[in-house]
Amino acid sequence: MVPTDDLNTIWKWNSHLPTRINASVLEILRRSFANLPSAVAIDAWDGTFTYNELDRLSDGLAAQLHLQSLVFPGAIVPLCFEKSRWCPVALLAVMKAGGASVLLDLDQVNTRLQSVIDQIKPSIILSSDGGRTVAGEIAPSIKLISVGDHFESAVKLKHERYNLPTSIVSPSGSSLLYIIFTSGSTGNPKGIRITHANWASAWYHQAKAVGIRPDSRVYDFSAYSFDVTWCNLVHALAAGACLCIPSREERKSDVATSIHKFRATDVILTPTTARIFQPESVPTLRNLLLIGEKPRKQDLEVWKSILKIVYGPSECTTFVTGIENEDISDTPGAIGRGLGAHTWILDETGSKLVPLGDVGELWLEGPLVGSGYLDDHVKTAAAFVENPVWLIEGSQVHCGRRGRLYRTGDLVKYDTQGSFVFVCRRDSQVKIRGQRVELGEIEHHIRGCISTSDASFEAIVECIATSSTDEPRLVAFVAPTASSENLQADTNASVKFALQDLEGKLSKLMPPYMIPSSYIPMAAIPTGPTGKTDRKELRNIGANLDLSAFRLRSTDSGSLAARSLTDMEKRLAVRWAEVLNVQASDIEAHDSFIQLGGDSIHAMNLIRIAHKHGLVFTVADVLRNTALSDLANVVKEKEPSLEGNSVCTVAGTKQRPSDFVLDFPGALKTLPVTYIQEHCLGPAMLEPAQGSYLFYMDFPPTFSTEQVMSAVEATWKNLDTLRVVFIRDQHGYRQYFVNDPPPTEVMLANSDLGAFSEAVFTPMISQPTRLNEIYTRFLIIEDLYGNKRLGLRLNHAQFDGFSEGILRQCLSASAKGEVLQARTGSADYMLHVTEREEATLNHWTAFLQGSEPLPLFDTETFLPPKINLESNSVKTPANDLFHAPTDVFVAACASLLSKRHAKEDVVFSTVVSGRSSLPPHLSDTATPCLNIIPFRVTVHKDESLQDIIPRVRAQRIANLEYEIATTSNILEICTTWPVHERRFTYTVLFQYSNDQDGHSAEYALNMFGSTGPLESEEGVLLVAVPRQDEWVVTVAGNQKFCRKEEVGLMLRQLTSILNNLTSN
Repeated sequence: MVPTDDLNTIWKWNSHLPTRINASVLEILRRSFANLPSAVAIDAWDGTFTYNELDRLSDGLAAQLHLQSLVFPGAIVPLCFEKSRWCPVALLAVMKAGGASVLLDLDQVNTRLQSVIDQIKPSIILSSDGGRTVAGEIAPSIKLISVGDHFESAVKLKHERYNLPTSIVSPSGSSLLYIIFTSGSTGNPKGIRITHANWASAWYHQAKAVGIRPDSRVYDFSAYSFDVTWCNLVHALAAGACLCIPSREERKSDVATSIHKFRATDVILTPTTARIFQPESVPTLRNLLLIGEKPRKQDLEVWKSILKIVYGPSECTTFVTGIENEDISDTPGAIGRGLGAHTWILDETGSKLVPLGDVGELWLEGPLVGSGYLDDHVKTAAAFVENPVWLIEGSQVHCGRRGRLYRTGDLVKYDTQGSFVFVCRRDSQVKIRGQRVELGEIEHHIRGCISTSDASFEAIVECIATSSTDEPRLVAFVAPTASSENLQADTNASVKFALQDLEGKLSKLMPPYMIPSSYIPMAAIPTGPTGKTDRKELRNIGANLDLSAFRLRSTDSGSLAARSLTDMEKRLAVRWAEVLNVQASDIEAHDSFIQLGGDSIHAMNLIRIAHKHGLVFTVADVLRNTALSDLANVVKEKEPSLEGNSVCTVAGTKQRPSDFVLDFPGALKTLPVTYIQEHCLGPAMLEPAQGSYLFYMDFPPTFSTEQVMSAVEATWKNLDTLRVVFIRDQHGYRQYFVNDPPPTEVMLANSDLGAFSEAVFTPMISQPTRLNEIYTRFLIIEDLYGNKRLGLRLNHAQFDGFSEGILRQCLSASAKGEVLQARTGSADYMLHVTEREEATLNHWTAFLQGSEPLPLFDTETFLPPKINLESNSVKTPANDLFHAPTDVFVAACASLLSKRHAKEDVVFSTVVSGRSSLPPHLSDTATPCLNIIPFRVTVHKDESLQDIIPRVRAQRIANLEYEIATTSNILEICTTWPVHERRFTYTVLFQYSNDQDGHSAEYALNMFGSTGPLESEEGVLLVAVPRQDEWVVTVAGNQKFCRKEEVGLMLRQLTSILNNLTSN
């Protein structure tokens, strides 16, 4: 019996039900869309979206889904996405069309994903470009719509925003928001239904405790199989904050670096993940929420200043209780008080409350409790209890009530402060790395894989912390069933035989965290007096096993004779032991990292530690090569210098900045890319490619094919920019250079050389650049008369106008047999940029002090990202005879922008060669040095252009020394502009023609064609190109931000300014 005082106290705490917010999540988020249109909502590894863009893109997709009757109220839509900025677009679109989402985790095995698809029976599946393959494999007969970078131009939208019907735009509170799938004891994952009202209520009751503010940057670490994804999305967007989405590689390799790169302020992690880094490595963090596992005492000590602990089952919203840093005690299991939920502790029968201080099962009541399991009324009735007697009865001083509660299965107790302390589970459900796992599901799959018509086996799985470590491990105890008497004679051998290849079979059925690390053969599974499995006895057995017993596992490696470890294996074994908390001397060559208790979190830790000791490999290397001997074969030694690139002596030293060269898988040495290269790479990877160029050079019959090939090889070796390969890792785009033979093809023309070339060159130029591949291609075409045409394909991230001339010189000279002089390469150039960084940033900080960005035009209409472009010709301005043409044009643009925005102080950017201040040893580098730098001009009222030009010239000369600064660094470090306004609204370019006669080359390098200009997605480009006695002036602007009428008006105003200068 519960003492009367205890009962009254418990009812006092739970007397008034938390308010239910019967609204849709969209109603909450629309405030941010309306009030913060230009603020950055999503900052992901693959791009950003403002709140306006996110709202309009999701509107467009919702309209497409609704108007084609693909999504409707009540529809369940699976989303097959890698971590991407496009996933929130798809989630919001499904909401707006009235549907509910099921997020699929691409890291899970296909059979598990197929089980989810079979249960929800969708009529459509949404995927990212990266998720298309998996989506096609798990749902081959279901209509697939891909949502990605092509979407803005692919979806044909009206010029005005879609006015969706109210019933579609605003789901009710009772509408299903999402279904989350967790482990199920029958072998299939079970779906949990969460409504809009559940999450609207959670936001209402938890927003203050979560602490996300409009200036917060929320790091979205969680896998899409974990409902923390929804917590990050809803709380971030509801607060008007920025959701930061890392790439898959960033999540799995160096979380601390990624958090720091995104300048994240808030993150939700499991304690296991938080242990892989220290507070000093993530200085921007101000809120760390731990969830999913019981934290250790040292976790509380390390993170207490910014720590909050939250708890919640998936059957409710992400969390239902919480405790903040000032209230956190030294009790590791403390989970705080209810946040929007009433919390009750019941005895094992579920019929009585327990006295204060006693252990019992936690029951939850209130608006955060979900609506049950998908299509499983039996399980729903068992876990979601309606109107229990004790609730209706109340207490002596508090009236009872009717209600619906969820039985969590977690055993808890009250502490002295009235908060809850988690004790353990009451059933076979466990948490592994924050993921909820039903041991019965694992047992089901093991039995199915090892039992045959001739022999059957029992398998019991337990979560065990050994005597040497408190890290929990899944251990399977396997024994023949009573009916398999013929196996009893040699139990050990029979079980080991049955377990052969089991790990490979299980890997196709379950995610890695559900696969046991060890398999223990037994003669029989122990049972208690009632005949039930004695799991306590199994846990005792497992806790006292030494490592040799754990080696009785599901591979046939036990039959391998033990051998001495190689030197590399010994070095790796020491690092394994450090991470896995085992003895290095117990690790053998065939031992598996996974089966010794390792997972992707341990792998991240391993890489960090191994790197300090000179070993280079990736998380993928560890997970693909789990045996110590296999991993030793792919590990590389960290090398001190770049391969294939010279290191020039600058200021008397060869020392590189510590972060200049980064190791890449396979011991490649990579360099940063320039701002312009990064700007060009995104469009270059589209299909068809943007910014791809194809040049050709003709040779007479007197030149043999071998001579042309020799010219190609010599040029290829001389210019490292031709040999560049671009990659993307947690640091962004980077580049390295190969020493392979040049990719060259020889063809015979069966028709006119010009016609044949066009037919071959045209498809070449449209092919996109791909990461980890060489884009350069050489093609030698010979016609029937012996004439030869050499074609060369590049993208604009490989060259600029100056390097185009160098390329022509090299091909021409080497074709004539001349020996090419050694040339400084990209490593030397990037080293120079890095060493000058501090000085250049100091200059630009002083230059931009007190400046403000010019605002973008918002068209207030959702339009595809088409570029509005208009051109006109003007006579060469008279002042061109006395001033540099670029100064005249920049001054004219400054005058235009000053009048247009009614501002005296105008800031814009200009495109520069980046070569004006290079030291002599870099003067002939073929590396693309083109750059974009700030320009700031003061234009006084009624001031003439002749007055402005001298100031422009003086500023241009003063900035020459600092042209090499990285544009993104200038915006981020050298300005105090708001984050969402750190861009140049206008860019000015005076484009000198690339005069081939200015180079001593005998043969002309002609351009066959290119795949389009690289206009900025945001802002306006002002360009002038001189042609004999006139300039061709062009204004180009993305119609999302600048109407066609605005482009035309700016062009007329700019040409008028220039014409007035000529007439004067």
